Amino acid sequence: MTDGQPPRAILEQITVLEAERERLGGEITAVEARGRLGQLDVERAIRDLEPALAAWKEILRGNPVRARKILRKLVVGPVVMEPMTKVHGYAGVES
Repeated sequence: MTDGQPPRAILEQITVLEAERERLGGEITAVEARGRLGQLDVERAIRDLEPALAAWKEILRGNPVRARKILRKLVVGPVVMEPMTKVHGYAGVES
């Protein structure tokens, strides 16, 4: 430090801390972006999925054996019908 320059150890520590700050800034940006991605436009999703779901419904109606195989892969355990007030519901665990 006699030549007016900070010791090398301090410069190295500053470099390490600056890199850590950069890394954390990137992580914050990524977390904030995920938060924005988590906001789902439900109406748009339904609109986008309806044609595909309609096609699947037709495929499955036309081939009950295949439909059962697909349902076995999607639903773990039995599907149970339970009476409810004015409506019926389904209970099951999906895979």
